Amino acid sequence: MISTRFLQLSALAASFALEMATHLDRFFDPILLSTPHLYISTMTWIPKNSMIWEHWGADFSRTRILDREVHSSSSLLRQIDVDIWVSTIAISPYDASVATGCRDGSVSVWDIQSGTLVASFQAHNSEAELPDISALSYSQDGQQLFSASNSSHDVHVWDMYRHSRAGPLQGHSDGISSLAVSPNGTMLASGSQDSRIGLWDLNSCTLKRMLEVYLGVGINSIEFYPDSIRLVAAYTVGGTVIWNTQNGSHVGK
Repeated sequence: MISTRFLQLSALAASFALEMATHLDRFFDPILLSTPHLYISTMTWIPKNSMIWEHWGADFSRTRILDREVHSSSSLLRQIDVDIWVSTIAISPYDASVATGCRDGSVSVWDIQSGTLVASFQAHNSEAELPDISALSYSQDGQQLFSASNSSHDVHVWDMYRHSRAGPLQGHSDGISSLAVSPNGTMLASGSQDSRIGLWDLNSCTLKRMLEVYLGVGINSIEFYPDSIRLVAAYTVGGTVIWNTQNGSHVGK
Protein backbone atom coordinates (compact mmCIF):
# COMPACT_ATOMS: atom_id res chain seq x y z
CA MET A 1 0.00 0.00 0.00
CA ILE A 2 1.31 3.42 -0.91
CA SER A 3 2.30 5.32 2.19
CA THR A 4 0.98 8.77 3.08
CA ARG A 5 4.55 10.08 3.07
CA PHE A 6 5.04 8.90 -0.51
CA LEU A 7 1.85 10.64 -1.63
CA GLN A 8 2.95 13.85 0.08
CA LEU A 9 6.33 13.71 -1.67
CA SER A 10 4.68 13.04 -5.02
CA ALA A 11 2.37 16.03 -4.61
CA LEU A 12 5.33 18.19 -3.59
CA ALA A 13 7.33 17.08 -6.64
CA ALA A 14 4.37 17.80 -8.94
CA SER A 15 3.93 21.29 -7.43
CA PHE A 16 7.64 21.96 -7.78
CA ALA A 17 7.66 20.88 -11.43
CA LEU A 18 4.60 23.00 -12.21
CA GLU A 19 6.15 26.04 -10.53
CA MET A 20 9.39 25.59 -12.48
CA ALA A 21 7.54 25.21 -15.79
CA THR A 22 5.41 28.29 -15.08
CA HIS A 23 8.49 30.33 -14.16
CA LEU A 24 10.37 29.35 -17.31
CA ASP A 25 7.34 30.14 -19.48
CA ARG A 26 6.82 33.59 -17.95
CA PHE A 27 10.46 34.63 -18.00
CA PHE A 28 11.61 32.78 -21.10
CA ASP A 29 12.75 35.91 -22.97
CA PRO A 30 15.07 37.41 -20.33
CA ILE A 31 16.49 34.00 -19.51
CA LEU A 32 17.12 33.23 -23.19
CA LEU A 33 18.79 36.60 -23.78
CA SER A 34 21.11 35.98 -20.83
CA THR A 35 22.19 32.45 -21.73
CA PRO A 36 25.88 32.96 -20.76
CA HIS A 37 24.71 33.65 -17.21
CA LEU A 38 21.65 31.44 -17.21
CA TYR A 39 21.46 30.56 -13.54
CA ILE A 40 22.08 34.07 -12.25
CA SER A 41 19.59 35.49 -14.73
CA THR A 42 16.76 33.19 -13.80
CA MET A 43 17.35 33.44 -10.05
CA THR A 44 16.89 37.22 -10.27
CA TRP A 45 13.21 36.69 -11.10
CA ILE A 46 12.45 33.89 -8.62
CA PRO A 47 9.84 34.85 -5.97
CA LYS A 48 11.22 34.49 -2.45
CA ASN A 49 8.09 32.59 -1.38
CA SER A 50 8.59 29.92 -4.05
CA MET A 51 9.87 26.37 -3.60
CA ILE A 52 12.56 27.09 -6.20
CA TRP A 53 14.04 29.85 -4.04
CA GLU A 54 13.66 27.73 -0.91
CA HIS A 55 15.78 24.97 -2.45
CA TRP A 56 18.44 26.99 -4.32
CA GLY A 57 18.32 30.54 -2.98
CA ALA A 58 21.14 29.97 -0.53
CA ASP A 59 23.47 29.06 -3.41
CA PHE A 60 22.95 32.52 -4.94
CA SER A 61 23.21 34.70 -1.85
CA ARG A 62 24.98 37.49 -3.77
CA THR A 63 22.42 37.64 -6.58
CA ARG A 64 20.38 40.87 -6.66
CA ILE A 65 16.70 40.01 -6.27
CA LEU A 66 13.88 42.24 -7.51
CA ASP A 67 11.57 43.33 -4.70
CA ARG A 68 8.96 45.12 -6.81
CA GLU A 69 5.59 43.82 -8.04
CA VAL A 70 7.36 41.90 -10.79
CA HIS A 71 8.92 39.79 -8.04
CA SER A 72 5.86 37.67 -7.30
CA SER A 73 4.45 34.37 -8.45
CA SER A 74 1.74 36.08 -10.51
CA SER A 75 4.05 38.46 -12.39
CA LEU A 76 4.43 38.44 -16.14
CA LEU A 77 7.51 39.70 -17.94
CA ARG A 78 7.69 39.72 -21.71
CA GLN A 79 10.12 41.39 -24.04
CA ILE A 80 8.53 42.77 -27.20
CA ASP A 81 10.91 43.53 -30.05
CA VAL A 82 9.93 46.65 -31.99
CA ASP A 83 12.02 47.53 -35.03
CA ILE A 84 11.45 51.29 -34.75
CA TRP A 85 12.41 53.64 -31.92
CA VAL A 86 9.53 53.62 -29.40
CA SER A 87 8.64 57.07 -28.08
CA THR A 88 5.55 56.30 -25.97
CA ILE A 89 3.37 53.41 -24.78
CA ALA A 90 -0.11 52.81 -23.34
CA ILE A 91 -1.55 49.73 -21.65
CA SER A 92 -5.14 48.77 -22.34
CA PRO A 93 -7.41 48.74 -19.27
CA TYR A 94 -9.62 46.17 -21.00
CA ASP A 95 -7.36 43.34 -22.10
CA ALA A 96 -3.76 42.18 -21.98
CA SER A 97 -2.44 44.43 -24.74
CA VAL A 98 0.00 47.30 -24.98
CA ALA A 99 0.23 49.97 -27.67
CA THR A 100 3.56 51.40 -28.79
CA GLY A 101 4.00 54.70 -30.60
CA CYS A 102 7.12 55.07 -32.71
CA ARG A 103 9.25 57.82 -34.20
CA ASP A 104 8.12 57.01 -37.75
CA GLY A 105 4.49 57.89 -36.91
CA SER A 106 3.32 54.29 -36.57
CA VAL A 107 1.29 52.72 -33.77
CA SER A 108 1.38 49.00 -33.00
CA VAL A 109 -0.75 46.95 -30.62
CA TRP A 110 0.81 43.88 -28.99
CA ASP A 111 -0.47 40.97 -26.96
CA ILE A 112 1.46 41.20 -23.68
CA GLN A 113 1.31 37.52 -22.82
CA SER A 114 2.55 36.18 -26.16
CA GLY A 115 4.42 39.22 -27.47
CA THR A 116 2.69 38.90 -30.85
CA LEU A 117 1.56 41.82 -33.00
CA VAL A 118 -2.22 42.32 -32.93
CA ALA A 119 -2.60 45.41 -35.13
CA SER A 120 -0.53 48.15 -36.72
CA PHE A 121 -1.49 51.62 -37.98
CA GLN A 122 0.35 54.37 -39.80
CA ALA A 123 -1.12 56.92 -37.45
CA HIS A 124 0.58 60.16 -38.44
CA ASN A 125 2.12 61.16 -41.74
CA SER A 126 4.11 64.37 -41.91
CA GLU A 127 6.73 66.14 -43.93
CA ALA A 128 8.76 66.29 -40.75
CA GLU A 129 11.85 64.12 -40.69
CA LEU A 130 10.55 62.26 -37.61
CA PRO A 131 6.73 62.38 -37.27
CA ASP A 132 7.04 60.64 -33.92
CA ILE A 133 4.08 59.63 -31.78
CA SER A 134 4.22 61.84 -28.70
CA ALA A 135 1.28 60.41 -26.74
CA LEU A 136 -1.08 57.44 -26.61
CA SER A 137 -4.11 56.92 -24.39
CA TYR A 138 -6.84 54.27 -24.22
CA SER A 139 -10.50 54.94 -23.46
CA GLN A 140 -11.57 53.48 -20.13
CA ASP A 141 -13.36 50.57 -21.84
CA GLY A 142 -10.33 49.85 -24.04
CA GLN A 143 -12.42 50.11 -27.21
CA GLN A 144 -10.68 53.24 -28.49
CA LEU A 145 -7.04 54.26 -28.70
CA PHE A 146 -6.03 57.90 -29.13
CA SER A 147 -2.73 58.95 -30.68
CA ALA A 148 -1.00 62.31 -31.02
CA SER A 149 2.17 63.62 -32.62
CA ASN A 150 4.40 66.63 -32.10
CA SER A 151 4.26 67.18 -35.86
CA SER A 152 0.47 66.85 -36.28
CA HIS A 153 -2.40 69.10 -35.20
CA ASP A 154 -4.93 66.25 -34.93
CA VAL A 155 -5.71 63.57 -32.38
CA HIS A 156 -6.37 60.31 -34.19
CA VAL A 157 -8.99 57.89 -32.89
CA TRP A 158 -8.62 54.14 -33.47
CA ASP A 159 -11.35 51.53 -33.14
CA MET A 160 -9.76 48.62 -31.24
CA TYR A 161 -12.58 46.25 -32.17
CA ARG A 162 -12.28 46.74 -35.93
CA HIS A 163 -8.61 47.82 -35.86
CA SER A 164 -9.40 50.80 -38.03
CA ARG A 165 -9.36 54.60 -37.91
CA ALA A 166 -12.51 56.05 -36.34
CA GLY A 167 -11.72 59.65 -37.23
CA PRO A 168 -9.55 62.58 -36.17
CA LEU A 169 -10.27 65.16 -33.48
CA GLN A 170 -9.42 68.53 -35.01
CA GLY A 171 -9.01 71.86 -33.27
CA HIS A 172 -5.35 72.46 -32.45
CA SER A 173 -3.02 74.60 -34.54
CA ASP A 174 0.28 73.02 -33.49
CA GLY A 175 1.76 69.69 -32.46
CA ILE A 176 0.19 67.74 -29.57
CA SER A 177 2.47 66.54 -26.80
CA SER A 178 0.17 64.94 -24.22
CA LEU A 179 -3.13 63.08 -23.89
CA ALA A 180 -5.20 62.06 -20.87
CA VAL A 181 -8.57 60.31 -20.48
CA SER A 182 -10.69 61.24 -17.45
CA PRO A 183 -11.19 58.47 -14.86
CA ASN A 184 -14.94 58.44 -15.51
CA GLY A 185 -14.23 57.83 -19.21
CA THR A 186 -16.27 60.72 -20.58
CA MET A 187 -13.55 63.17 -21.56
CA LEU A 188 -10.22 63.30 -23.39
CA ALA A 189 -7.77 66.13 -22.81
CA SER A 190 -5.07 67.05 -25.35
CA GLY A 191 -2.15 69.34 -24.51
CA SER A 192 -0.56 71.17 -27.44
CA GLN A 193 2.33 73.43 -28.29
CA ASP A 194 -0.26 75.97 -29.48
CA SER A 195 -0.67 77.02 -25.80
CA ARG A 196 -4.07 75.32 -25.51
CA ILE A 197 -5.62 72.27 -23.91
CA GLY A 198 -8.46 70.64 -25.80
CA LEU A 199 -11.31 68.98 -23.89
CA TRP A 200 -13.20 66.42 -25.97
CA ASP A 201 -16.53 64.73 -25.24
CA LEU A 202 -15.90 61.03 -25.87
CA ASN A 203 -19.58 60.21 -26.26
CA SER A 204 -19.90 62.47 -29.29
CA CYS A 205 -16.18 62.90 -30.18
CA THR A 206 -16.71 66.68 -30.27
CA LEU A 207 -14.74 69.55 -28.77
CA LYS A 208 -16.26 70.79 -25.50
CA ARG A 209 -13.88 73.71 -24.90
CA MET A 210 -10.34 74.95 -25.31
CA LEU A 211 -8.44 75.99 -22.20
CA GLU A 212 -6.26 78.97 -23.14
CA VAL A 213 -2.82 79.03 -21.58
CA TYR A 214 -0.26 81.85 -21.67
CA LEU A 215 0.60 82.78 -25.25
CA GLY A 216 3.76 81.09 -26.47
CA VAL A 217 3.79 78.54 -23.65
CA GLY A 218 3.46 74.92 -24.77
CA ILE A 219 2.00 72.06 -22.75
CA ASN A 220 4.39 69.28 -21.71
CA SER A 221 2.08 67.02 -19.74
CA ILE A 222 -1.52 66.80 -18.51
CA GLU A 223 -3.33 64.54 -16.03
CA PHE A 224 -6.82 64.35 -14.58
CA TYR A 225 -7.58 64.28 -10.87
CA PRO A 226 -9.59 61.25 -9.67
CA ASP A 227 -12.72 63.43 -9.56
CA SER A 228 -12.60 63.78 -13.40
CA ILE A 229 -13.24 67.51 -12.98
CA ARG A 230 -9.84 68.98 -12.20
CA LEU A 231 -6.97 68.77 -14.65
CA VAL A 232 -3.33 69.63 -13.95
CA ALA A 233 -1.05 70.84 -16.76
CA ALA A 234 2.73 71.23 -16.82
CA TYR A 235 4.16 73.96 -19.07
CA THR A 236 7.31 74.06 -21.17
CA VAL A 237 8.64 77.06 -19.24
CA GLY A 238 8.19 75.32 -15.91
CA GLY A 239 5.36 75.28 -13.40
CA THR A 240 1.88 73.80 -13.33
CA VAL A 241 -1.71 75.04 -13.33
CA ILE A 242 -4.83 73.22 -12.14
CA TRP A 243 -8.00 73.73 -14.19
CA ASN A 244 -11.68 73.15 -13.57
CA THR A 245 -12.70 71.40 -16.78
CA GLN A 246 -16.40 72.11 -16.27
CA ASN A 247 -16.12 75.91 -16.40
CA GLY A 248 -12.56 76.42 -17.68
CA SER A 249 -11.33 78.32 -14.61
CA HIS A 250 -7.99 78.17 -12.81
CA VAL A 251 -8.35 76.54 -9.39
CA GLY A 252 -4.72 76.31 -8.29
CA LYS A 253 -1.06 75.81 -9.13
